[in-house]
Amino acid sequence: MKYLIALIVFVSFQPAFAQTPPPEARPFAEGITSFKQAEEAKTGKKQAGDPKLRQPNVEIWLPPEFQSSEEKWPLLIFSHGFGGCAKQSAFLTEYLAEQGYIVIAPDHADARCESRMLGGGKLTGSRGGARDWPEKPFRNPDVWTDKTESDRKDDVLFALSSMLDDRQYAPYVDVERMGLIGHSLGGYTVLGIAGAWPSWRDERFKAVLALSPFIGPYIIKRGLKGIGVPVMYQGGTKDTPITPELRRRGGGYDQSNAPKYFLEYKGAGHFSFTELERGYHDIIRRTALDFMNKYAKGEPIVIDEAKKPQVATFWKDEGEKPKE
Repeated sequence: MKYLIALIVFVSFQPAFAQTPPPEARPFAEGITSFKQAEEAKTGKKQAGDPKLRQPNVEIWLPPEFQSSEEKWPLLIFSHGFGGCAKQSAFLTEYLAEQGYIVIAPDHADARCESRMLGGGKLTGSRGGARDWPEKPFRNPDVWTDKTESDRKDDVLFALSSMLDDRQYAPYVDVERMGLIGHSLGGYTVLGIAGAWPSWRDERFKAVLALSPFIGPYIIKRGLKGIGVPVMYQGGTKDTPITPELRRRGGGYDQSNAPKYFLEYKGAGHFSFTELERGYHDIIRRTALDFMNKYAKGEPIVIDEAKKPQVATFWKDEGEKPKE
């Protein structure tokens, strides 16, 4: 199976001194979708540097009204799975942008995507030095620590600081309404930032959505109790061995604090949350939007998926005291 390798990016941002008009809703020329590519197109020079500087390619999706509005927009950061890439779940990132979110996603050091994962399109480039293996074996979660895959945390925070340091975007980011989304090892990443690794915790985020997340290290160390924001887990009946770790007694859902949700889709596998399997995209989009609207935006939304035909299991604990 052939893989295309995503390109490491070194981005230079201008200081955010003065407020400037918002960029166009599609700020880059055709075929250019990232900060780094825009800089290369403008200068005609390839960006280079030391990968240890942790300056990844950052993809961005903007709301349709972004060009004509001066309002602040909530922001979501997506972290891809091991061997995926920033665009691996474009069905979700594009949709959330269409619904009024700024969505950004870094390419991590392991970023690779098949062309079919991107709907047959081409990646923005090739990323030199992409890792073929995780830093520690997935089968040995007991040896993982907060040092394991910590560059992924750095990538997410770099993506955020890139937006907040860029004078073209910073005035339009609502830092009081920000959330995290991650798939697989990206789920591990965003849960760690939400507090599952105390040393990673960043309290600026209001909610975390974990799609088939790798949580073995957190279960062993009971780190999920450190998450202090609402969390939604999603998995599938064919998503082994990850989803069983979410739903078992003493597993991911049990160890998490309320408000918390667990959704398990009938017949869904690990890649149902990417472009590779499209049968569950509609319900993933809708539940992700409801969750973020409720907890990142603060809208009064009722989340109840118990009777939906694609849902095998739906649990929730919103932490509300019963009315007397």
